[in-house]
Amino acid sequence: MSALLVTLGLVSACSAPAQSGPPLTGSTSPVTNPTPGTAPAPAATDPTAFGAECSEAKACAAGLSCTTYYGIAGPSGPAFHSCEVPCGQDKAQCPDATTCVTIADGPGMVCRPKER
Repeated sequence: MSALLVTLGLVSACSAPAQSGPPLTGSTSPVTNPTPGTAPAPAATDPTAFGAECSEAKACAAGLSCTTYYGIAGPSGPAFHSCEVPCGQDKAQCPDATTCVTIADGPGMVCRPKER
């Protein structure tokens, strides 16, 4: 009987409507995410600049933008900021010598230097 109650509780919790708050596409998706295929590939950038921390006081290198995202805690946790080139289904928009990768619990789909 208690197993049935636990199962019913889980089903109702999983099927309950989402709590109100800002719309999210995923707790780890970048807040700024361009439409795939709309931006030309940026110029090549220093490989060490990808993923570097950024802020209002610390700008990103040319070709990178300061992207805000949330980690595993979602919007209830801290916001993180890193220098990225967001990418998506159109992986051609990544600069030369980089590839589009997904960083879970991070900025999502971004360009990173190709491993040698």
